Amino acid sequence: LYRNLGPINGSIRLMQDVAIRVLREEGVGAYVTEEKVYEVAQSILGFPVNLLNGSAIAEYISSIKQKAKLDIHGQDHIIDKVADMWAQVLEDNERSLRAGMIMGGMGLGKTDLVNVLGKVIFNSPERVHRIRGEEVNSKDNLWTQFGATIGYKGADKTPGRLMEWLENPVGGKFGGVLLLDNIDKADAKFWERISGLLENGQITGGDGNVRHANNLLVLMTSSKGHEILVPRGIENWPLAKLEAHENSFSESQLKDILADVTVGTDESAIDSNVLNLLDFFSLAHLITPEKLLAIAEIKTDLWKEQTYKKRKLHIHVSDRLRDYLISSGYRMQEGFRSPYKQLLKYLNKARDAATQNWNFKRNDHVNLDLVQTEDKSLKIMISVEEQNDPIYIDAPEEIIDNPLENEKELEKLSGLLDYLNSRVYGWEETNQAIFDAIFSYRTSPKKLRNRPLSIMLVGSTGTGKSELAKALAKHLYGNEKAALIQHMGEITEAGEKSTIFGSARGYAGSNDLTALEQFVRTHERTGGVILLDVISNMGGGNLQTKEALFKLFYGMIEEGTWTPPSRKKSYDLSKFIFVFTGNDGEKLFQGLSADEMRLAVWKANNKKERIREILRNAGIPEAFLGRMADLILAKPLTVEVMKQVTEKLIAPTREAFASHGVELEISKPHLDQFVQSFFSQDKGARSLRDMIEEKLIGWVGQLYLQVRSKAKPNQKIKIQLKVFDNLPNTAYVEDSSFSREVKVQLDASIDDQWVGSLEREVGSYAPHKTRMTKEATVITAYHESGHANSNDPSVTGEKIAYVTIKGSGGNLGYARYEPLSMDVASDNYTRTKLLYKMASILAGQRAQQLAGFEPDSGWESDLHSVRNLAYNYFVRWGDLANSSTASLIADKNHKLILESDEIKNSLQQKIASMVIEADELAVKLLLKNWSAVEAVKNALLVKSELSDEEYSKIRSEALANETEEWVLSDTGRAIKKSQATRRWQDFLSSPFSRQITYKSKIPSISQSELVDISLNEAFLSSNLQPDTYIYGKPNSDIDILSAKGLERCSRILSGQNQGDI
Repeated sequence: LYRNLGPINGSIRLMQDVAIRVLREEGVGAYVTEEKVYEVAQSILGFPVNLLNGSAIAEYISSIKQKAKLDIHGQDHIIDKVADMWAQVLEDNERSLRAGMIMGGMGLGKTDLVNVLGKVIFNSPERVHRIRGEEVNSKDNLWTQFGATIGYKGADKTPGRLMEWLENPVGGKFGGVLLLDNIDKADAKFWERISGLLENGQITGGDGNVRHANNLLVLMTSSKGHEILVPRGIENWPLAKLEAHENSFSESQLKDILADVTVGTDESAIDSNVLNLLDFFSLAHLITPEKLLAIAEIKTDLWKEQTYKKRKLHIHVSDRLRDYLISSGYRMQEGFRSPYKQLLKYLNKARDAATQNWNFKRNDHVNLDLVQTEDKSLKIMISVEEQNDPIYIDAPEEIIDNPLENEKELEKLSGLLDYLNSRVYGWEETNQAIFDAIFSYRTSPKKLRNRPLSIMLVGSTGTGKSELAKALAKHLYGNEKAALIQHMGEITEAGEKSTIFGSARGYAGSNDLTALEQFVRTHERTGGVILLDVISNMGGGNLQTKEALFKLFYGMIEEGTWTPPSRKKSYDLSKFIFVFTGNDGEKLFQGLSADEMRLAVWKANNKKERIREILRNAGIPEAFLGRMADLILAKPLTVEVMKQVTEKLIAPTREAFASHGVELEISKPHLDQFVQSFFSQDKGARSLRDMIEEKLIGWVGQLYLQVRSKAKPNQKIKIQLKVFDNLPNTAYVEDSSFSREVKVQLDASIDDQWVGSLEREVGSYAPHKTRMTKEATVITAYHESGHANSNDPSVTGEKIAYVTIKGSGGNLGYARYEPLSMDVASDNYTRTKLLYKMASILAGQRAQQLAGFEPDSGWESDLHSVRNLAYNYFVRWGDLANSSTASLIADKNHKLILESDEIKNSLQQKIASMVIEADELAVKLLLKNWSAVEAVKNALLVKSELSDEEYSKIRSEALANETEEWVLSDTGRAIKKSQATRRWQDFLSSPFSRQITYKSKIPSISQSELVDISLNEAFLSSNLQPDTYIYGKPNSDIDILSAKGLERCSRILSGQNQGDI
């Protein structure tokens, strides 16, 4: 009773108080008994039981438990523990305080539990003092509770609320409950001040006076560690598993959670020395659906009692309505608070609607019920006795576990595809694939949606991937801010991962929140879109680094949780959509400018296995790709689509100038030219956006400043944009000295009267587009047509995917091949297949020559390719036709280890021989298909590019109309056989036969000697180049150069050093 007075003075004070009480009640001469002393003590303390009576105390503690459990459901274990602790306080003469921590998720009623215990134990709300952690989260806020320290103004007058409560007999002087609510948010200085109270029952206020704890319960609450105590998906656990989880936490584990630093939140770590002063730690249990309904019944009855006291109305709430109101707002992880608020909200709305509609008398009755209307919507029906017409108000929306029955969700999803198409132009098929993945995910049962939706989107730069993320966020989550776009290509080393995922605990920056963690923290409850851009570039070219970085995402997309390196807190990712993007599709469209060509390539490659192959070749682990819900190849942007995009990009500029009385106008022809001149396939839509934002806006502003003084008030200035470009649409230019000029012209007018112009030469801003001379274009067309038409799919297993004479980089054009079927494995190389492959490569240069053009440097890369193929044939594969080179030893890079002049010479001769054989085959195939070569060449000159369908049609029609065989002329050109002279017909029909017979009018070398000459062997032995061929001119004497070449060959073969022709 009087701990602050000490044992002697306290005893004297007790005798005085008891004597005064007995004197007042019984008068002079009365005796003071021991029972009377405890009766007075009980009265002063405010206890409902005599502390001398052991059985009464036991009954008292039991009654505390029973009464508390009537008001608090599902937390019996905490009620029992606190009541037992209170019994210890009453029986302990040495220590008059007990302290404990109640932990658990939010909304579990921890604060209500403490308030109820205070009311039950002391029968007075004044005996409970609450300090919220948010109120003492800085040292500047401590004065409110502890008072100003000595030396500061008011220290002697305002001791602080806690100090006042501890001194107040009606408050906590003789016992009470000190509630420290959400105390993990308190500042460290608070713990320094409160630790003395916990340790020895004394606390010194700012005024220097000491206050004593007297029969005090210090009960603390904390939601810290919510993600550990209430893990994601726990609402789907069986009851037995849930109970086992709740009972699995020891007090030491709960201590560890409280002592842990939680970076990026307003939670603070509680010093372990303080935690060691507490008497118990307990975990509040989750509110199960069964507990929820029981609590709802108690709260509804309480609401009805309070309503009657205030308004004298009897309100009857049907069980159906009560249970629906509490359940429709229920989420196990969020506890009771949210559904209880919803219950009260709608009960109050119904009561208010009734009082506004009817004039009630004392003790009137109102009925509230839940009904379903004809349109299947739920309403709260409010009816009054003796009133025929009830009134209705909307009921809250129901949380539907089956998404297919959730009309609002289905309505949102049904409009998603149209919305995506309105935001991301030209992506109809891509948007459809994305929509399908999202619809499948969001309409699956809730229990299956325990991880995020993950999509891999492959495409080119500037095709709309960022716009997609914003559109998804806006439609699905209500705000574009629910989208995070994180650029991953900057992470090339494993050590750079901290910029995205955060630093490990103890390292620099570990206390900082990354953009990813900040976004997840903000949107964890509602979800959002996380676009991880160019993720395939992550890790650079190092495959081990790349794989290690990709592994960081496995748990996120598979388990649906993410624990940053410096945290113990795990985030729930199940409501997020992950869109991983890569620019790996750029290689597919490299050098392609024609829309139909790009679309044809996209269509041919938009297959899951093909996309998987592209990504695997980029170094993305198969384990990562296997975790994707879908692999999607973004549809390339066409010029027509870019015209729509440009309209959209320029709209904000129009609106901005319109607000200042300036009308910006672009006619369709000039808009089309704007796109043609400035659109770059490499940069995508970004190329046009940059031109608008970085140049056009400034030019319009300059012209406006130039002419604005000419406009009268309320007159509008019209500015027209015109674009001029002299670049021809053909693949070639007529003049080899051609210089491209691109000009932007802005014309300003007022009331259709010209008032000023601005011109800019902008050729340097337009993407570079190569044009060839007309002759070079024809040569290139023959070259690529030769490659294509010498390919025999039945042998090589490959077909033409497309042919172009508008190349990129150092290539003026090229032909692209693809397997005959993506579903059938290609055959291994045989000697025949290799020869046909080599012939197809050599046929480009040969086609130029057969058309009458000189060989050029384009021969170099083709010849290098075929020599490498031949080298591989002999060194890597060991000559599949015979085992003559099977014994060659090469290292892992297929380079010969045991080299000798003999091996080198032999290998070179074999390679040269195979190249010549392939070259002969190339000529043979070209002559066989020369009409198709000409037809494809002509088509390329017109269209510049051909798809596989176009190429196949042109080729088949040309060959179908072929009526005559093609042969070589004496000058090496392809001619029809009927045009060749009779003298050369036999020779031209097979110009590269192994045996050549040459008849001469001046034979110094006999015919028999010439018959045995093998030109292939002659070329090898004489060091002549493999592409040098020696012919005589028909109807004339032997050409002197050809004669000398034959002479040299024959001499070397016969061992002679000289001789006459």
